[in-house]
Amino acid sequence: MSQKQLAKLLKAIIIGLFICGIFVGLFLVPYVGNSLLKDYPEFTSRFWPWIILIYVVITPCFIVLFKVWSIALSIENDKSFTKQNCKILQQISYIALFDSAFFLIMNLVYMLFNISHASIFLASFFVAFVGIAFSVVSGALSHLVKKASDIREENEYTI
Repeated sequence: MSQKQLAKLLKAIIIGLFICGIFVGLFLVPYVGNSLLKDYPEFTSRFWPWIILIYVVITPCFIVLFKVWSIALSIENDKSFTKQNCKILQQISYIALFDSAFFLIMNLVYMLFNISHASIFLASFFVAFVGIAFSVVSGALSHLVKKASDIREENEYTI
């Protein structure tokens, strides 16, 4: 697969994830929330805290998509192993770690204020684990891109 094809595939995946994120945020979350309210009106006081939390947690995901788009552009321009991509991957790692930790902490806060349920809190561990795993993978990729960038720079100075 050529770099141009790889970049196009990566861009298509990013666009697909963006569309899925918009669908989840604008349609699925409100629909599920309203459906729960119809069946369980006693959850009315919990509706807005959860909607706000979900939107706050989804927002960094879109930031990551825009950052990955810039990496796709650099791959397309044959500049995969650059210090800039290393920094972007490190930023993605920090964003994912912060977002995962924030989600888990807020679930704990919601448990303490009786806005959540124990099963939801336990499920949040899985979501946080996936986010932390993504953070670690992004950090590892950042390290590898930095090493490759250093080697590339060394080779540019070699005659």
